[in-house]
Amino acid sequence: MKLVRTVGLLSTAGLLLGAGLWMGCGGDDTAYQPGVDGGGGKDTSLTDTGNADTSPPGDSGGQPDSSGQDAAIGYDCNSYCTAIGKICTGANQQYLDNGTCLKMCAGIPGGDAGATMGDTLACRVYHATVASQSAMNATTHCPHAGPYGLGQCGNECEDFCARYATGCPGNMSYGNTCVTTCNSFAHSDGGVLDTTGAPTINCREYHLENAYANDGGGGHCDHSGKTGGNVCK
Repeated sequence: MKLVRTVGLLSTAGLLLGAGLWMGCGGDDTAYQPGVDGGGGKDTSLTDTGNADTSPPGDSGGQPDSSGQDAAIGYDCNSYCTAIGKICTGANQQYLDNGTCLKMCAGIPGGDAGATMGDTLACRVYHATVASQSAMNATTHCPHAGPYGLGQCGNECEDFCARYATGCPGNMSYGNTCVTTCNSFAHSDGGVLDTTGAPTINCREYHLENAYANDGGGGHCDHSGKTGGNVCK
């Protein structure tokens, strides 16, 4: 009787062990599914890579909403121009108007989503997003988000010359010396357009935007050119 009971217990244990193994190997709901990102893809969210003012994406309306989760700005000229027109106002205004922004934006490379540097639309979207989060951020980041980059989304003179070549394609005012000549101009302040008529790059930036607004007309290509067209002088 003792031997029979021992064999019976061993048999029962074997059956339970076998059932457990069978149940553990079948019907895994967490198995790899084709087409599901395993986490290795490029992150296209707007997050900063080390600066202190990098909270979640900013509201295209220019003010952070009370939840702290603002709507992201789309990576297209319509979204960008609508947003920067609302975020960067007053002393921080970067474009004459929305139409001018759209024309200038069309010539700016798209770039990689989330970029914080380089003459791209993606970089400008990032800085416009950060600018939306506070008045202090707007003062710092609106110039970066504008057409001339101001040292973050490209170098000011390099960006100016790129925009000039696109907006005034028939004007050879600078020849091959645009960047060098631009660097010799006075820079009145960070990205604020100068409408007073002075020998500054800011005056030329203002008239270059007018050239875009007028499809190259109105003499504004000359005013934004090397000699200032008797206006920016």
